[in-house]
Amino acid sequence: MAPSTSSSSKYLDSSSIRWQWAANIACTRSTGTFGEPIELLYHQPETNFGRNGRGTGDSSLARDDDYTAETASEDLKGVLDFLNITQTYVVAHDKGVGLAAALAAKYRSLVKRASFIDYPLPGFGVYEASETPQPAWTAYLNWQLAFFSIPDVPEYFLMGREREYLTWYFWHMGYAGNSALSEDLLDIYTRAVQKPGFLRAAFKYFQAQWADAAFFNATIRPQPLGMPVLAMGGEASLSPISVIQTAYQDVATNIQYDLVPKAGHWVGEENPVWVANRLLRFLGEDNGVQSVDLSVLADQVTIPQQVAMGAILGRRRR
Repeated sequence: MAPSTSSSSKYLDSSSIRWQWAANIACTRSTGTFGEPIELLYHQPETNFGRNGRGTGDSSLARDDDYTAETASEDLKGVLDFLNITQTYVVAHDKGVGLAAALAAKYRSLVKRASFIDYPLPGFGVYEASETPQPAWTAYLNWQLAFFSIPDVPEYFLMGREREYLTWYFWHMGYAGNSALSEDLLDIYTRAVQKPGFLRAAFKYFQAQWADAAFFNATIRPQPLGMPVLAMGGEASLSPISVIQTAYQDVATNIQYDLVPKAGHWVGEENPVWVANRLLRFLGEDNGVQSVDLSVLADQVTIPQQVAMGAILGRRRR
């Protein structure tokens, strides 16, 4: 297993969001930037790609200021539709789990298998319990979930101190402090949230927890997911395994649980080879999904709003 060379970023307009995405990678960093990821599906026949959600990386901010899992999952559905993908595996981490679970809840035949990593869905108890600070080190026993959930307050105190905030965040949520995070990556993540509006957008995902809980209680609780699900947590984060079981026992009927050794919240950075092999084993239990040839997009216009703007300007010139 070795790092892959990810393709250059591409952009697509869908659901009023300009998406940044890249083919031939299986995951992106949780801050929404494309670095040098481990190719989780290395040498597998299926097409795999990563995308940055609304308000992360170089994707655009949401015009409606809506960062709920239900709405953001429709953005992902739009990208899949554009790529003519009718069946897919989904691997999600942190807040991406909410989007993936919402997609699976609404389009059950679309998502063939799903892996949810180091994130308890709101509405099932564990997320809510994690908002009560306790004298412990791990991510889900600290203060940040409650702090981030307050509208306007987090960005008010953290704007201008993004690097210090991220340093603390990675330090407390890692297996071995900041050892897995290079200075170059920290710079990339800092620049990502320093763009106007992006720090606020990041916290909007946390402030959507009540809407997310209501959505999941209306969709998944009465009808748990039927596709195979692999729920994982880092041994120094969402653990012990009984916590993962409590978080997901009512989410899916066909579910496997595992702990990522020698990892905290940042499983992709701290133990990527173990995560890759575990995902390969889980996905390998299935007979696969259809591969999609994305090379046809190399010279294709994927930002149609630019064409529309050209038409408007053309009319004005006449």
